[in-house]
Amino acid sequence: MLLVGAMIAWIDRSNLGVAAPFLQDDLDIPPSTMGLILGSYAFVLIFMHPVSGWLVDKLGSPRLLYFGSAIAWCVFTASTALVRGAASLFAVRIAMAVGEAPQASCALKATSHWFPRRERALAIGTYEVGSEFGAAISIPVVTALIAGFGWRGSFIATGLAGLLFAFFWLWFYRNPRRHPKLTAAELRHIEEGGAHGVTGSDPRHGQQAVRWVDLFRYRTVWGLLAVMFCRTSTIFFFITWYPTYLVEERGFTLLELGLFGAVPGLVAIVGDLVGGWFSDHLIRRGVDPTIARKAPIAGGLLAGTAIAAAAFTSSPALAMVLLSISSAGVAFCTGALYSLPLEIAPTPGNAISLSGLMRAGGLVGGASVPAAIGFVYEASGSFVAPLVLMGGVLVIGVAVLVFVVGRVEPLPISTAAR
Repeated sequence: MLLVGAMIAWIDRSNLGVAAPFLQDDLDIPPSTMGLILGSYAFVLIFMHPVSGWLVDKLGSPRLLYFGSAIAWCVFTASTALVRGAASLFAVRIAMAVGEAPQASCALKATSHWFPRRERALAIGTYEVGSEFGAAISIPVVTALIAGFGWRGSFIATGLAGLLFAFFWLWFYRNPRRHPKLTAAELRHIEEGGAHGVTGSDPRHGQQAVRWVDLFRYRTVWGLLAVMFCRTSTIFFFITWYPTYLVEERGFTLLELGLFGAVPGLVAIVGDLVGGWFSDHLIRRGVDPTIARKAPIAGGLLAGTAIAAAAFTSSPALAMVLLSISSAGVAFCTGALYSLPLEIAPTPGNAISLSGLMRAGGLVGGASVPAAIGFVYEASGSFVAPLVLMGGVLVIGVAVLVFVVGRVEPLPISTAAR
């Protein structure tokens, strides 16, 4: 269910980018204005992810909030069919971002309730496949909808699909102790494995959550924000500049772009799954959690630096291989990285708030680094310097992970109380 929700969210999020050429012609929106509208989504989420994480922690169960979030983002997705100009499109896009913001936090909260510690990273990596797959299939799906029903019809169709998911989620989801089909053995497996939200499953259970603002007192929190900044910056290269790189730097035709452009995104799916499995495998083998979680993250970030090597090969095929390694590497981090808030937050009541801060830190990179790449590319006339820049950013991320992010264990409440 979490995978399907993430997939629908990313299709709805990507719909505007696919429909933009048709929409611009109909509504007479200049490229510069459309660029601001497309970028507004990420800027809104920088502020909304921390708010959503705090709200999920306050509510406890993600059932109703996820339902309300899905209803909101899907209604505003469908409402895009009614826009008549740049102003109304901008307003609908902002409202959609606000509505979708709780999706990621609710997914992580549900994972914390349903999966013991030794299964979390793979669970997270599995539902994050929905993000990768949704982004990958949005182009053919939305293009087909536009061909059949026009760009307005594409927004209605994707919005309706999300509404169906929302009501199914409301009917289907319950916390483990309230789910009628969960056996006693399954519930015991979940609770004894360290799931959040049940008495005795976590030594921090029942502790008063520290104030949201006090999370900024921890050096480890700042380190995680920096790691997310570095990782997400690379992800947003693939979301924003990667097609331009293939066409302008490597001479890909439109057909070649369509055939091979999705390869890094597809191998990222494998990275999500293998990285999550590997981290949990280390936990099950009794490896220290600090190594079991941080080693896959560091290894994935280092593999991501293959993006820099792509700048120095004259072979388009080898460049694609290196870029695919980079994409798989940053995806390899996913399960272990998003497990950290559940394991290092001062109390379980702070875990999703911390994850929201991490996502916001990542989106700062996602919003700023593509702009920096644009300036460097314009000044240098090639993608050599931008790709080297991205590799250097990932090296910084590894250094921060090793020397700033502390052990994988609950942060001391006394630090926040100073």
